[in-house]
Amino acid sequence: MLPKKHRLDAKEFSRTIENGKSYSSKYFYLKILRNDKGKTMVGVAVSKKLGKSAVHRSYYKRLLRHLLTKSLPGLRAPHNIILTGKENIKDKKFEELEKDAGQLLQKTIPHQ
Repeated sequence: MLPKKHRLDAKEFSRTIENGKSYSSKYFYLKILRNDKGKTMVGVAVSKKLGKSAVHRSYYKRLLRHLLTKSLPGLRAPHNIILTGKENIKDKKFEELEKDAGQLLQKTIPHQ
């Protein structure tokens, strides 16, 4: 589970969506904006295209948070990060999604 201290609040989430730089991979969209809080803050966004019911959308939110949690300790500079899943993640294996998310984060954010 992602600690609350690393989650974006609504104000920062909106600011990151508006002013952040966009990146894309095979399965994900990423918005990133450098912050001055001294730590990396993350958020996830899931559209109704991924699942009509709240149960399915919640599943994908947990999945995206888990992918970010694994990458969080290696990040060097403080950023606001929003990860959004594309519609084609529905039938993919976790290992494939993990690899794609890791590559996307590694090419966009400085690591240690």
